[in-house]
Amino acid sequence: MTVLITGANGLVGERLLPRLVQSGFDCRVLLRAGKTCPAGAEAVTGDILDPSTLPNALNGVSAVVHLAAVFRTQDTDLIWKCNLDGTRNLIAAVKVHAPDARFILSSTSHV
Repeated sequence: MTVLITGANGLVGERLLPRLVQSGFDCRVLLRAGKTCPAGAEAVTGDILDPSTLPNALNGVSAVVHLAAVFRTQDTDLIWKCNLDGTRNLIAAVKVHAPDARFILSSTSHV
């Protein structure tokens, strides 16, 4: 089973990913250019704000764990763009490229 994780370098992602790997899941992470791939994962360069980068990341996945979010900024336009538009982009791409995948969204009160 291959699981795509967004936000793998964040607070929750960096704790979840090792546990999934240890449990035997094949993990793929969506990383923006220049970000470091966590140990045990396959990296795919992309961005939830750029829908053209999502099909490659979704190829063959059984589940998507969406943790990517922006909340530590005063830039409300960026917050809405990432947290709303980015999530919509990812959901739309999953519907087309991985329609049978489970979609798990996790968030915090800050988002």
